[in-house]
Amino acid sequence: KRFAAILLTGILCVAAAIPAFAEVKTNAAFWAVSSMEYAYENGIVTETELQKATSPMSRKEFCGVVMGFLESVTGVERKATIATPFSDCDDPIVIAAYEAGVIGGVEPGRFAPDQTLTREQMAIMIARTLKICNLDLTEDEKKNPFTDTKTLYASSNQYIDQLYGAEIVNGYDDGTYGPFREMTVQEAIISFVRAHRYIMTGMAYDPNAATEEERKEPTAPAVKAESETVKV
Repeated sequence: KRFAAILLTGILCVAAAIPAFAEVKTNAAFWAVSSMEYAYENGIVTETELQKATSPMSRKEFCGVVMGFLESVTGVERKATIATPFSDCDDPIVIAAYEAGVIGGVEPGRFAPDQTLTREQMAIMIARTLKICNLDLTEDEKKNPFTDTKTLYASSNQYIDQLYGAEIVNGYDDGTYGPFREMTVQEAIISFVRAHRYIMTGMAYDPNAATEEERKEPTAPAVKAESETVKV
């Protein structure tokens, strides 16, 4: 279930490449410091992200986290081999994420790289990334109990159900998920750290961490998705 062969290969390949956290600092809130350190030590984020923990997480920046995650787990650095499919972004990391099948754009030919990542988009991208890592989340899929996901399309709900069942994402004390809420760097990293721990150990990083950090900021008002096929 946890693809032991790939895991062993990934650990052996990246063991020598994992950076030492040493004295590098982060501006993350106290509840996110350990997650940011873990992400840095495992090559998921750069030193730049450590200093932008409280800033909005852009869609382009999250692609960098995705590709760092994939390299950390598999030991393979994925690079773009095609021309950009987007009119508004030619970043090679974004193109590599597109080639890997993690993103598709907000509409044909447009990626909106500077838009802030939403919780719905995060769930889609994390679930797709884990699938690329040969992790079958359908084994853990569990219908989410959130009161504000019923209007989402089936594709988005399935991804949220999978991550909820694996305890990689959860919701707020009021029973909502906040799918259209914009995320900060530290919030997005906490979910990816959970996913990384889930792969490495078969257990979620901390079932209570996301709930605690999500209390720190208000939920953004929900906005109905515009298309049946949600693109990210």
